[in-house]
Amino acid sequence: GAPKQPQASPSQPAQDVSNSGVVYEDLGSVEVAKFAEEFLGVLRDDIEEGAVIPTVHFLPGRKLASSEEQEAHVRIAGAFETPDTLASLTDFLRQKGGQLQAQAVLAVVPKSDIAFPRVWDKPKWPGGEKQGIFAQLETPAVRKLWFIPTQGKKAESALAADFDRFSVLPRLIKT
Repeated sequence: GAPKQPQASPSQPAQDVSNSGVVYEDLGSVEVAKFAEEFLGVLRDDIEEGAVIPTVHFLPGRKLASSEEQEAHVRIAGAFETPDTLASLTDFLRQKGGQLQAQAVLAVVPKSDIAFPRVWDKPKWPGGEKQGIFAQLETPAVRKLWFIPTQGKKAESALAADFDRFSVLPRLIKT
């Protein structure tokens, strides 16, 4: 895999993840930047191994960070088959986020796993016809969406996309 990037510190927040093209603008807190860096790094490794599983990662609230660690990841394969399955999953994820008092939620979903919604059919979609991975990050204050084009087991630089227009999951954290 790629060499480990230096960890973010309060004086120097993380700026990039393994040349993926994801830039950590102000994500609201150092914890959120480290969380995003960690799981986008895992995503890069998964792409190189050809094993990206649709997953939602939760950053539990500070009070729950240690006790709920095991429940902070939900696999969501099959969630994008119909509007009904997506609606059911959305309700479950919102409930889970509330239970965890989530500071942030990061969803990673391969385009090939999505039958609905086909957001890439909308005008101004930045990813063209390419295959790739959606990486959707949400906090109470910040919403970011990237599309990471892939060719086989190689990731290209991430493309920023408009969250409100192209997100594959509705908002999960109440503001």
